[in-house]
Amino acid sequence: SQCISCIAGEFNSIPGSNNCIQCSAGSYTSNTGSTVCSSCAAGYYSTSSGATSSSTCLPCFNGSFSIANAGSCQLCSPGTYSNIEGASFCKSCAAGKYSAGSGGSSSDSCVNCQPGFY
Repeated sequence: SQCISCIAGEFNSIPGSNNCIQCSAGSYTSNTGSTVCSSCAAGYYSTSSGATSSSTCLPCFNGSFSIANAGSCQLCSPGTYSNIEGASFCKSCAAGKYSAGSGGSSSDSCVNCQPGFY
């Protein structure tokens, strides 16, 4: 009997194990015989399990962000915005401004606070 390599999109990090595991959403491996999967970079996401290429990692859209190894993007929370694709964080509204809704996609999402507020 001989050892069999994990196929692309799968990995195995346990010596003596008899199976391979698909890379989870947010990760990939294009190599056979992998012991780990590579993560999609922060600002990118992938919904595909068993992905074999970094091309499955897509940029988050304006108004959202992601950390590395993400299976989805998160909307920017109220008071923040993201005006670029592939953001790894959302920017805060400037002092004296706020945004009530989630998913702000530009600084125009932030409006002036009412008199008596900041």
